[in-house]
Amino acid sequence: MPLPDILNIGFKIDEPKLWAVKLSVEEILVAELEHNLDIPNFPIEIYFHKDRWIILDGVHRFTKVIKLGHKTIKVRKVSDKIAQQTKR
Repeated sequence: MPLPDILNIGFKIDEPKLWAVKLSVEEILVAELEHNLDIPNFPIEIYFHKDRWIILDGVHRFTKVIKLGHKTIKVRKVSDKIAQQTKR
């Protein structure tokens, strides 16, 4: 499933490399980032582990639907086989 346009920046980030870079920390208005939550219709990926569902991808979308008061969310249930095939 392709990324929604709002998330497509044209490349993928290697998070551990990014986290290792020394960058200054500053504060900005939350309003400058709220548009990142405008994707609640894109399904989240969940995985059943130890008797409960774990969000593998989409925690921000989950947060958005909670904020909007939705009672349901679109999900893609990841099987054990797929989880093993897609782990780093």
